[in-house]
Amino acid sequence: MPRRRLNCSRCNASRIVDLEPGQPLRVPDCLGCGGEAVMEMGLDFSLTQLPQPGVSRIDRWDVRMLERSLAGSAGYRKLMTLSYTSKGYDFIGFHGCGANSARAMMIGGVDPARNVVGARGRGFYVGSLYTGIPADWATKAERKGHGKATRLAVYVKNFGELTWGSDYDWGKMDGDDEVAETGLEIVFFGDACKRLRVVPAMGLESSALWQACPQDSLGFGERAKVKQAATHLGVKEADLAGWICKGKLHKHLNETQLAWLERFFE
Repeated sequence: MPRRRLNCSRCNASRIVDLEPGQPLRVPDCLGCGGEAVMEMGLDFSLTQLPQPGVSRIDRWDVRMLERSLAGSAGYRKLMTLSYTSKGYDFIGFHGCGANSARAMMIGGVDPARNVVGARGRGFYVGSLYTGIPADWATKAERKGHGKATRLAVYVKNFGELTWGSDYDWGKMDGDDEVAETGLEIVFFGDACKRLRVVPAMGLESSALWQACPQDSLGFGERAKVKQAATHLGVKEADLAGWICKGKLHKHLNETQLAWLERFFE
């Protein structure tokens, strides 16, 4: 159960409280003097039941902002987005889930320990299209009883500092996917998830970060081997990757080349 520190705005008393996962967040008043408390979230913001003097709204999310943004408030959603972009976060894509998971991530961040195992291993999966794969993830989560289907906009800080292969992997997760319909996907591994922030998505967000993303379903480790194999076979790396992903190797390589390629990937 996550724990957070409360600091009283009146008497400066401090105490630790437990948060109930999946429950609406509430910031209780100080037990000593009854003053309004501020909850330290450790994610570039604090929460308070009522506005505090001298604290900018874009730097402090109160309880109502979280709950009403999940309920569809465009105004609160905009304030939350501004809070992150003003601190150097860039929008990268969408994550589909149930409302219970959405609330937990908005309150406590993306927890690597709760990541799922997908096509490219255990991590936090993000899609490039609002109407693509994230929509399916959200629908499945609702059917499993995880709360109303919710799509979140995902923001990442200093994406250029992350290392492809160890911090993340990306591309198509299924060779049969049509990028125009399903979009591309990225999966963040381990501590890279701590650079992520989420807010309810509007569906109009876009990101230029995907321009460098490959349009195939090869994993990072496979990609290096494909490059070596393409050089040996005397073909273009992009062509070989496409033939592998689309299952059309036999149409472009002879039996000797196919036999060598099979041994190479063993």
